[in-house]
Amino acid sequence: MKYSTWYHQYIAYPIQALEAAAALQEYTLTDWGTWLTVDPKVQKNLKIFKKGTDGSYDPLLLPAHLLVSAHSKNTAKAKEFAQWLVSSDGQAVVAKFKKNDTEMYSIAPKFG
Repeated sequence: MKYSTWYHQYIAYPIQALEAAAALQEYTLTDWGTWLTVDPKVQKNLKIFKKGTDGSYDPLLLPAHLLVSAHSKNTAKAKEFAQWLVSSDGQAVVAKFKKNDTEMYSIAPKFG
């Protein structure tokens, strides 16, 4: 990418962007999973300025969407998985998923 004195684009992986930000004493945006994955030595050289919340108006909210393709090879199985994922059993698995002993995802909000 064209060099800039004030803005760098890292076209590799998000982990490399975090490593570069730590090495160059810069700032970056990243997702929670990448932060939890990066080497702890890199984390020590960075400070979280703002972490997203589950608030629906949080500008850093990163919602996930569950999609089933109309062209999937096994639509019935895909829909079965989707139903399980939004069930209390599926959401319990989501809530318990951890990276480095830290919860990685929030459960889906309740509607109605």
